[in-house]
Amino acid sequence: MKTLQLFILLLGLLLVGSLKTPAQQTGKIAGTVSDKDSNVQLSGVSIILTGPDTLLGTITNLDGFFEMTMLTPDRYTIEISHKNYNPRIIKKVVLNKDIDLVLNIKLTPLLVNYESTVTRNKQKNSGDVNQD
Repeated sequence: MKTLQLFILLLGLLLVGSLKTPAQQTGKIAGTVSDKDSNVQLSGVSIILTGPDTLLGTITNLDGFFEMTMLTPDRYTIEISHKNYNPRIIKKVVLNKDIDLVLNIKLTPLLVNYESTVTRNKQKNSGDVNQD
């Protein structure tokens, strides 16, 4: 009888503990990435999220949108990079449970210096041209 009561008690505690779903204990970080000058939303931007026990990555979609879900409440660092833009690091991003954090990130275009060299080919005139 004691074994049955202990089993029922443990089963009850297990059921009560399972009422808290992971979605209730986690948060989400989402947002958009756009060009600082033109406000055009950027696709293919790499988003890396690091925390004490976390390393996640995603890229922005065609509309410049990204989303990371089921994140445990913690302090994170977010690294944003794209081949045509200066990378950006956002430190100490605090995510609390049951919170959806929305970020609107602006990237500055890389300044590219193009240097060109013009070479001029000098041909010597041999004088007479044979004409048949």
